[in-house]
Amino acid sequence: MSKQLALVLDLREKEEEKARQVLGASEKQLELLQQQLKALEDYALAYQQQLSTPGQMQMQHRQTITAYLHQVQTAVMGQIEKVAFATKQVEQAKKTWLDARLQKKGIQTLMDKRQREQRIVNEKNEQKESDAFNQAAFYRNKS
Repeated sequence: MSKQLALVLDLREKEEEKARQVLGASEKQLELLQQQLKALEDYALAYQQQLSTPGQMQMQHRQTITAYLHQVQTAVMGQIEKVAFATKQVEQAKKTWLDARLQKKGIQTLMDKRQREQRIVNEKNEQKESDAFNQAAFYRNKS
């Protein structure tokens, strides 16, 4: 039975490690997407500031900047959706990792319990053997 538990524990450890790696990759991807979103937002802000700067700007130039700003804002919205999706992926990966971790700990706890029980049985058997040996020695010395 302990070999079977050891095999199950090994499988659970591998599952936990894989889930941990997926979680790490998901977190890195989310971080990258958040950085890209920040860069796009900064870029859009720079164009908005150009448009709000007082002074004479040629109408054609203003229209070009406005059109480009609209494209950047569309990209920002798309990036926000990507960040939201990646955030959900991170949450799911974290849940999967925590589940795998709990399963592994459950198996470890069961194995520890079985080992303690076996140690108690072994100690009782040793005590019985010792008692029997001492009793036999006592009777031999008595006769």
